[in-house]
Amino acid sequence: MSHAGINTQLLNIETDEASHWDAGLAVPKDVGNAPDWMWSQSFGGSGKDRGKEILSDAEGNIFIAGSFSGEMMLDDQTFTIRGLREGFIAKFGANRQLLWFKKIDAQNHERTELNDLSRDENGNIYATGHFSGTLNVGGKTLASENQQSLLFIKLDDSGNIILAETYEIQKPKVAGTKIKPDGEGNMYILARSDSCSLFKFGSSGELLWEIRDNEYFSDMEILHGWLFITATTYAQS
Repeated sequence: MSHAGINTQLLNIETDEASHWDAGLAVPKDVGNAPDWMWSQSFGGSGKDRGKEILSDAEGNIFIAGSFSGEMMLDDQTFTIRGLREGFIAKFGANRQLLWFKKIDAQNHERTELNDLSRDENGNIYATGHFSGTLNVGGKTLASENQQSLLFIKLDDSGNIILAETYEIQKPKVAGTKIKPDGEGNMYILARSDSCSLFKFGSSGELLWEIRDNEYFSDMEILHGWLFITATTYAQS
């Protein structure tokens, strides 16, 4: 697997089979009765590319979020950035063909990054990450007041941007790490700076409440109206 590329693999794993990836090797390391790879697809370009999150839907489509620098070649198309790095979301069909590609344009010498993806029951897509400088996303201008600021966006299933927002917490560097929608269109976002934050935003992007903590919130899930969070805690010296 090329270090500059993004590699997507889909496996058919039975319950009595297991496989894991050894980060020190360039090939999968099998454990137990490991399955065969069904397919593998890579794409990338001239710079350092990052695949950060992958989702699928009931029709077998696949959504990938990440970021890239320089140029990216994908299905005979070339995507070029203006900034240092730019975040993207790509949708592939069940036959692995590219259906659409959306990049979040950055200004010269600035960057955008997307770190997480989620979908709701209506097929809308939610992404979070961070940006620097000034963005124009879906016709809306967002300006970062710090070195990097929280970014969250909502798209429909065709890749059209419905909502783009930021929120400043007066920290020099803030990055959205996880995003989950609920059944009412609200969005829960985990973000990191020199501390961790949990935000709840309404369906129009307005802040409903915020929790800050020195623990590391790593992931969350919504079930039956409850929000479950996993975190790393640190002993007090």
